[in-house]
Amino acid sequence: MRNLDSFTASFYIRLNKNKRKDYSIYCCIKVGKRSTELCIANSIQRNEWDTGKARPKQYNDY
Repeated sequence: MRNLDSFTASFYIRLNKNKRKDYSIYCCIKVGKRSTELCIANSIQRNEWDTGKARPKQYNDY
């Protein structure tokens, strides 16, 4: 059995190469020295992403 020294998951957006200039949300998962990236959502606008919290902005609709 291997000892998992570290596990991290980070989220970020990357610009799509289309005419709409929207972004995709990516997740980078790192375990030890190995890492992998995967796209988890397409088509989010830059102004809908909270860079400080690394997640989509939340709006209260009460």
